[in-house]
Amino acid sequence: ELKAAIANNADAVVDGLETLTMQMAITVQRSRKEITDEQMTQQFFEHYDKQRMRIEKRQSDIMDKELARMGYLAQGSGQGAL
Repeated sequence: ELKAAIANNADAVVDGLETLTMQMAITVQRSRKEITDEQMTQQFFEHYDKQRMRIEKRQSDIMDKELARMGYLAQGSGQGAL
């Protein structure tokens, strides 16, 4: 049910299934003592850094299109390119 709710969330900015999958994998690795606390923390921060970059890229693309529509800059100018 949780996966279905995440998959059908039209308001999500990023893929929630990716986060859920990561969390489940880390939980299994942790229960098997296959991952240290430090590795778990590192994976967590890497994942959320990637999510943040995706959000910022999406916002930048939307802003570029809106500014171009308003005549302020050429579309695809990369105003907020990462």
